[in-house]
Amino acid sequence: MYWQEWLTALSVNSNVIAILEPTDGYQTFTLNTTNNITRVLINNPPINLLDASMLADFHTLLTGPASNLDGPKAIIFSSANPEYFIAHLDIHILSSDHPVPPPLNNTELSNLYVNVTRLLATVPAILIAEVSGQAIAAGNEMIVQMDMRFASPGARLGAAEVGVGLTHAAGGLQHLTRLIGPGRAAEYLLGIIDADLDTLADIGWVNSAFESAAEMQAHVDALASRIALWPRGGLVATKQGIREGGWEF
Repeated sequence: MYWQEWLTALSVNSNVIAILEPTDGYQTFTLNTTNNITRVLINNPPINLLDASMLADFHTLLTGPASNLDGPKAIIFSSANPEYFIAHLDIHILSSDHPVPPPLNNTELSNLYVNVTRLLATVPAILIAEVSGQAIAAGNEMIVQMDMRFASPGARLGAAEVGVGLTHAAGGLQHLTRLIGPGRAAEYLLGIIDADLDTLADIGWVNSAFESAAEMQAHVDALASRIALWPRGGLVATKQGIREGGWEF
């Protein structure tokens, strides 16, 4: 099931990809790769909105380096904006009255978003989020589908979709429930309650919380360096086992 989902997500065929993906790199990401570890700095001012450009960058990364068995063993995501990790999805993608402008297409962008989240959960590379700011709604949907999450002061996670008659979508609801349990998921999602740094690690929303962004980065760097030492086959098989053993839905 795990690899079937990965291959299905890889095979998405969308005109949006051809329109959005640049030929000379990324629009909202800066990549730095050393020793089988890639650091991705997210920078889409002013709030790191998850818009068409960022979706295209995620797709480029996840169908390229992250899916390449000769690519990085670990990929670390951080933000250039200390107040926002990834904000909500561009509301124009969800609006029939005010859709994204042509030649973009709401339906294709929505499908692209779903495929990106499926890739987050299934690519062979180990994905780690360093969260120092807000990751609300779609931002949280993205990080809960990565393999690990770490937080520092300013981190705030949550979901507000139920307040406008929607649900935490694209796998976010299910993955969050598996992290913090159904009772707490109901509390935070139905109550539209954001979790702060003091709460996140205690309830399992993130792996660990740190007193500073520098301390968090040092921990993640050390962890990723250890991961990068091990044979790829063991990493991929272990990730697959974790996903299939406890995350199937």
